[in-house]
Amino acid sequence: MHKDQFSEIDAKISFKVFYSREKRPYTNDEGEVIEEDRYGTSQPFGFREDDYNNRALNNLPYLRLHAGHVDLLKKDGLANVHFCVAKLHALPVE
Repeated sequence: MHKDQFSEIDAKISFKVFYSREKRPYTNDEGEVIEEDRYGTSQPFGFREDDYNNRALNNLPYLRLHAGHVDLLKKDGLANVHFCVAKLHALPVE
């Protein structure tokens, strides 16, 4: 698989693109393929007041940039106040 293809697939699996309310196929116990809404939840930037989702905070800009989704990078990351505040709070103080 080409590196750009992997980045595109990885970006779609991660974060809000994957969690859209589109019906997605799955196979049940009887082997039937059924399309249903799988009700995934988006990953929050923070869990509690001092507990942050470092995976989401670190991977969101990386995945958006390498998948070529610069407009989503700006919208979900750089221009998102909640993302920026959570990222600053999660950074270690040196």
